[in-house]
Amino acid sequence: MPLDVETCFRTQRARVYRWAYAMCRRHDDALDVVQDVFLRMLDRRPLLANPAAAIAWLRRVTGRVVIDNWRAESARAARQASHVPTASSADAVEARELADLLHAALESLSEQQRLVLMGKCYDQMTFQQIADELGIAVPTAKTHYLRALSAVRERVRTADPTPDIQAGRTS
Repeated sequence: MPLDVETCFRTQRARVYRWAYAMCRRHDDALDVVQDVFLRMLDRRPLLANPAAAIAWLRRVTGRVVIDNWRAESARAARQASHVPTASSADAVEARELADLLHAALESLSEQQRLVLMGKCYDQMTFQQIADELGIAVPTAKTHYLRALSAVRERVRTADPTPDIQAGRTS
């Protein structure tokens, strides 16, 4: 018997909020994501035979909704590119640039890598739990995790906007 959407909402909305907040870092955005995820569930009524399948579906859709929101926000920001930040907002701009960089790094991952990384980092799941939820082998989950970490680190390292201090000096 498929799971009831209302029951799933009552039992899983806190988990979906936690995932969304971990990626968005803003309460209002996370609430919007939760709403969008459960509206999609209500509209599509996926055949989810058990709670584990529901959690996996919710995790996937949460990641997709967050990425869709990032893309929409990036498009809005590009349209408003004429705004030049002042020196007093430099710290806020730097923090936002780092957040955007991390968002882009997460977006560049494959769906499996992103799901494994979310399970391990945001929910502190074991590799066995992640493997069971996603229907993959434990070594595969570990491989996805290591590749995701490596990809995120590389993306952040290569996009580091801080200039090399030594290069700026004249001899």
